Amino acid sequence: MPPLARRIAWSLLAFAAAICFALLALLTKAFTHLVSQGVSVALLSWQTYALIGVGIVGFLFSQSAYQAGSLESSLPIIDTVEPTVAVLLGVLAFNEHVSLTVVGLATQAIGGFLAVGGVFVLGRSALLLDAYGGPQGPKGPKGQPEPKEQPGPHGGNAICGGPAAEGTEPLLP
Repeated sequence: MPPLARRIAWSLLAFAAAICFALLALLTKAFTHLVSQGVSVALLSWQTYALIGVGIVGFLFSQSAYQAGSLESSLPIIDTVEPTVAVLLGVLAFNEHVSLTVVGLATQAIGGFLAVGGVFVLGRSALLLDAYGGPQGPKGPKGQPEPKEQPGPHGGNAICGGPAAEGTEPLLP
């Protein structure tokens, strides 16, 4: 896949994961309200099953985004889009209120900029670059590159939980 198409693919996958996670927040609030009315009410409600389905789809999108692009590329998109969409959905679906005073808007804007800046700084931290193979690749002892691991049966490496092997395809096309 050409580099530009690959960047577009992981960006779209990360964006889709963020929207799913925002919907998950909305459905979780509805589910907790239903559980407070009784477990049987929650089990007979569509929100419960939508919560499960959206959670699975969001997980698949996020894992595909992590495989298609690097963690330091996908994570900032997910971590900035998800809370923004969740707040918008909360205002629209649950009639939540956002302060519209000058001080309230300024505080929210400063908090938003700090959160977005923090996500991008953490997403590109040296710890992540060392652990997940940024520009120089994963570091072994004494700063030497680690040897390539053999791919496991499902495209990842043989060590459970490690980064996916080069050339693996994302979970979703």
